[in-house]
Amino acid sequence: VLVKVGAVKALTDVLDGAGMSYTIYDGCAPNPTIEQVDAGVKMLKENSCDFVISFGGGSPHDCAKAISMLATNGGSIKD
Repeated sequence: VLVKVGAVKALTDVLDGAGMSYTIYDGCAPNPTIEQVDAGVKMLKENSCDFVISFGGGSPHDCAKAISMLATNGGSIKD
């Protein structure tokens, strides 16, 4: 939703200005599911991302933290 309403544009403008490439994962819904976290980890790995920036409220932050943790440490969010 935040991407669709343009709220993320201020952040992407800064990244563009710094010449940084990025990928946006906007597959998080309120109360993120295991599948949403797994999809985010998959996208992060497929795009060889070096870091995660979380944008939004509680659910996006929770999802981003879980994605970051699994990308770094492996395993399953169920663990």
